[in-house]
Amino acid sequence: MPQRLSNWPLLLASFCLLAACSSLQHPTSVTASLECSTKHIEETAKSARGDWKLSYRAGCTDKLGRRAGGSEILHLVAHRGALFAANGYWMDEDHEWYGGKARPIPWGQVLRLDAVAEGWQVDAMFDKHLRIESLSSVRFTTDHQGRALDEPIDMLIAAAFEGNGQAGINLFQRDDARARWTKIPLVKGPLGERGVANSVRVITLYHDKRTGVDRLFIAAGTHGIWSGSLVEPQTLKLHWDRAPEFGPLPIRALSMIEANGALHLSVGSHIYRRIDGERPSYELVASLASVGSDGLVPSVGGIRGMTAIPNPSGQGQSLLFLWSPGKFSRACILRLDPDPADWLRYQAPVVESCLDDLIERHLRGIPVRFVLGAYNHMYALKGPLESEPILLFGVEAVVGDREAPTASNQAMGEGGFYAGAIVVARKGPNNYRLTEVNCYTFPSESALVAVRTITASPFKDEADGELFIGGYDANFHRGRDTAWIFRAKPEVFLRLFASPESAC
Repeated sequence: MPQRLSNWPLLLASFCLLAACSSLQHPTSVTASLECSTKHIEETAKSARGDWKLSYRAGCTDKLGRRAGGSEILHLVAHRGALFAANGYWMDEDHEWYGGKARPIPWGQVLRLDAVAEGWQVDAMFDKHLRIESLSSVRFTTDHQGRALDEPIDMLIAAAFEGNGQAGINLFQRDDARARWTKIPLVKGPLGERGVANSVRVITLYHDKRTGVDRLFIAAGTHGIWSGSLVEPQTLKLHWDRAPEFGPLPIRALSMIEANGALHLSVGSHIYRRIDGERPSYELVASLASVGSDGLVPSVGGIRGMTAIPNPSGQGQSLLFLWSPGKFSRACILRLDPDPADWLRYQAPVVESCLDDLIERHLRGIPVRFVLGAYNHMYALKGPLESEPILLFGVEAVVGDREAPTASNQAMGEGGFYAGAIVVARKGPNNYRLTEVNCYTFPSESALVAVRTITASPFKDEADGELFIGGYDANFHRGRDTAWIFRAKPEVFLRLFASPESAC
């Protein structure tokens, strides 16, 4: 165990010297009078350090006078040259569910950035949907009969459950020509369960290898996996199956990816493979029941951030994911390699690293009690000299020391949720580095807590080649306007592997 530092402010100061921080000023309080323009955001929040720039802070007003807020940024998605963000108001004190008096009542929003200089705008607000849990840009190349389209069709799709689940689960499809969203009921309410059981965490497009049809898949909480296809290319109309392809499920699905030529799905401690065809089915291909899954907690989830990577020892692809089963999770990174005798099957899991140990070293010995992360997919960053992409994803941690900076509204016993937003970078098996968004967080600054989403800039302006990173996790603690987005150049992460001593 590294030597524990008893004076955390001195550690922050040493980080700052190493990082050549541009400013140590504390950020000005964000209010509804703050403009969403990038220039105003950057001038008002002068705490951006090193190579980091603040792109969005909740509680601003866009150029049409609409308030952009939110407790969390759940997704960042590039679509047709613009950047879109999904936010939510879970645990936000402006919302009436948490004692707020704001009018109109704030509900989940999709924000849009057309150019860095223009600042973020409210593209849509979805009445009675607390947070937009999924947002994805998908590209159809076939219609529902497998006929090739004259030109690919890109669609932006959002998903959320309405109310607390009483009114069902809905999709929202954007008409880019008119800048309008159409509501599409997917699972009709009442759903019988509340909250996390209705969580819609995954949207993905997959090409059925037997039928030749591009199909859109939605993981609708514990209610199952729904599938749809493009029936009218001219009107962008989608046809959805009346019942789930697979389900109901014992716990919400958190990952859905293509690997080894097939769609794979993670549900708690299990991984299933889709058998394509007119009558598709799902088969169990891996189980972590023997890896401490007795305490599986629905809000934590189990297998998170599942990603397909090259098999380090042979044919096919391996599955890499973060294993977080319960409230004492160490957040270990596991890898499933294909069976040499049958690369559609997987061998016993390989433990590449456990993130609680890495975070304790990163924090110079501050004890770590719990880690959660890999909220969505792992982002693949390809460097100019890299043969294999560096994988990036965010984590949050509960620390057990009052001297460590924790989110002021998320204290727990002797510590609480660490205020900084930690990014994990992986460069091949057993080669991990950690850094933090904006280098670190002073106790007096707005807490960042967690990175939820990372995506590449779609712009050719000053943000060309940069990464946009957004997040925060409310963790059942109330706050106000805690959502954020930063941007930085890829070199922030690439250079982590050039030197064993990273500034932050």
